[in-house]
Amino acid sequence: MTIGEKIVQARQQQGLSQKQLAEKLEITAARLNYWEKDKRFPPIDMLNKLIELLSIDANFLLGRDNKKNNELCSNKHLLPEEFEHIKKYRTLDKYGKEMVSSALDIEFKRCQEQNKEEVSAPLADIIPLPRPWQSASAGYGQLADDSMADEIQVYLNTTTAKASYIMKVCGDSMEPIFFDGQEVLVHEQQTIELGEIGIFIIGGEQFIKTYRGDHLESANPNYPNVQFDEYSKCIGKVLGLLKNEWIADNG
Repeated sequence: MTIGEKIVQARQQQGLSQKQLAEKLEITAARLNYWEKDKRFPPIDMLNKLIELLSIDANFLLGRDNKKNNELCSNKHLLPEEFEHIKKYRTLDKYGKEMVSSALDIEFKRCQEQNKEEVSAPLADIIPLPRPWQSASAGYGQLADDSMADEIQVYLNTTTAKASYIMKVCGDSMEPIFFDGQEVLVHEQQTIELGEIGIFIIGGEQFIKTYRGDHLESANPNYPNVQFDEYSKCIGKVLGLLKNEWIADNG
């Protein structure tokens, strides 16, 4: 049984309609319907409300047994940076928690799908990928000059095979999707779909942003949108992060 099906079952056991439960959650019925149809995953704060309003066991809802749940909640099983993330999350307001939960849900689903289809080739299958010295700005722009580049040896798999080059992220405007200093795999192309992340040149500066048609959007709400001009252009689609284990000379 999926999480959505469990929500429906618990709601019906409480004698609540979808509209009634949505009102108690202070959300739209359409949003609740997305959760019940498993088209979206409820953010953590909403999961807590569902558990309380529906008198449903958290372990049952999330498909965990008590032993595993206790182990996951134990601090000794968390890395220091993971514990810091949790402490920061708890200080956020409702909007901030929804932003983090939404991004986490998107990345979780992306990684699940990627892991299903991603099969690394034998270690002997190694390909070189250029890495321009000029990084992509996750901020206010980097001067676009990629004439100089290193060459990185990576293991061939279904993701690296699609990549044209590696690009370093500079800045924090794409957090929590991409962080400063991380490297992404890019496929060289001149157009991408709405909602996809790409590498763009605007006003002679290079950006990594989400494409929204007439402007570029940052994941970090502290940064404004970047507007297109007549000289703007897309130069690549971001395929995802370059994982350390994919780098052939990474030890």
